[in-house]
Amino acid sequence: MPDRRPEGQRRGDETAFGGVRVSLTLRVVATFQLPDGRLYGQGARRKTVEDEAASPADSPEEGRRMAEAFRRENVDPNFDWATYYGQGFDLLAPSYAQPARKVVTAEDLSRTPASAEVSVS
Repeated sequence: MPDRRPEGQRRGDETAFGGVRVSLTLRVVATFQLPDGRLYGQGARRKTVEDEAASPADSPEEGRRMAEAFRRENVDPNFDWATYYGQGFDLLAPSYAQPARKVVTAEDLSRTPASAEVSVS
């Protein structure tokens, strides 16, 4: 995303590459994993080892919920921490794995009848 500050507020090195910049957010979230896989601590649903909260739910939905919280925090000037982070998560980090995609080669295309549709995603 381009830097939208007025020209006079930016240094020369901040206008390089069309003003596009990278923003890094580093966090220390005191979340720990027990040998049986259960999580506890600041970023987990279980806040202490003794809590009886749910077991890990390392599911795609939980990962999407965490990733959405990260995204919202980065784009929403009125971000509500309690809404997105307050209940904690049952995983250490979201998975950003992309679904498998078929690579279509020129050879594949040459074997496809002319009347067939080819869909590349």
